[in-house]
Amino acid sequence: EVVAGTDIVELDVWLTTDGKVVVHHDDTLSRMTCGRCEKKICEMNYAEIPLIIPTSVQSRRTELYKRKECLTIPLFEEALDSVPSPTCLIIEFKQNSNALIAEVLRILNEKDRKIVPSV
Repeated sequence: EVVAGTDIVELDVWLTTDGKVVVHHDDTLSRMTCGRCEKKICEMNYAEIPLIIPTSVQSRRTELYKRKECLTIPLFEEALDSVPSPTCLIIEFKQNSNALIAEVLRILNEKDRKIVPSV
């Protein structure tokens, strides 16, 4: 949930091999798994994505990581549900994929989110 009073949220999105849109900045999960998973997100099924392994740098947030939803790479739909409308979303497509674009547009329409294309 957005609680910091922001009016813009950026989400980086990837498409898994089974057609799920996930929100994650990096192309691999290495940084979020302490180097234990080097596979690219776009080469994995969503069920294959491992849990996040908090690092010592993230120790101030350790309590959050006891909740399962804080240990998983979120689906785009889940991220949208935590960002109330009319909060502006900047969606960065991290891979060149027409299928990813189509799925994001489908989800935005399904969630009744207004789409304002940007170049």
